[in-house]
Amino acid sequence: MAAAKMIPLAILASFAISVRPRSLLLHCCPDNAVCSSSFHEQVAGSSRSPADVQEAVPGASYDCVYTIFVETGSIWKAGTDSVIGLTLRGAEEGSGFTIKDLARWGGLMGAGYDYYERGNVDIFSGRAPCLPSAPCRMNLTSDGSGDHHGWYCKSVEVTATRQHAQCAKAEFGVEQWLARDAPPYQLYADRNVCAKIKQVGDEDEE
Repeated sequence: MAAAKMIPLAILASFAISVRPRSLLLHCCPDNAVCSSSFHEQVAGSSRSPADVQEAVPGASYDCVYTIFVETGSIWKAGTDSVIGLTLRGAEEGSGFTIKDLARWGGLMGAGYDYYERGNVDIFSGRAPCLPSAPCRMNLTSDGSGDHHGWYCKSVEVTATRQHAQCAKAEFGVEQWLARDAPPYQLYADRNVCAKIKQVGDEDEE
């Protein structure tokens, strides 16, 4: 198999403002192939430490690298200054972990950058516990802080890589305000795509 051509994360981040997240899914091995040792090390070497991650099962190994693309909507006042957190789970009960502050955990945009601005796609990458299956359940949260707390999230896309394992992907359509003053008047969004991922997996096996 030919070696995967990787683009440095700093260059990836420079495109985050204007490019759709699915066009940036470059952390997966080509054609969802099994990741080689050198491929995983290149990705893991650019990731952050597992600080600010709370695992469902204490003592879990941080052998997986997650890359998360968060797209803020383009409608008026869609951006926010609040702290955004994310919980990811597999289909199995009891699995999962929580990233309390995405920007502090794995923000790639550099010092002084304003995350979650209107129309932007922000990229985050770091280590977290491996899940027993593809991440398919998501809880997105806002702490409601800052001068403008309301946030309209359009989508979240996740890729997970582990050495000598297939890349796992999940796409979560959000299309919701996380705000106290806009419907549905809550600071969180829950999404579940487990059935969709299982259906795709069953089709691939046929």
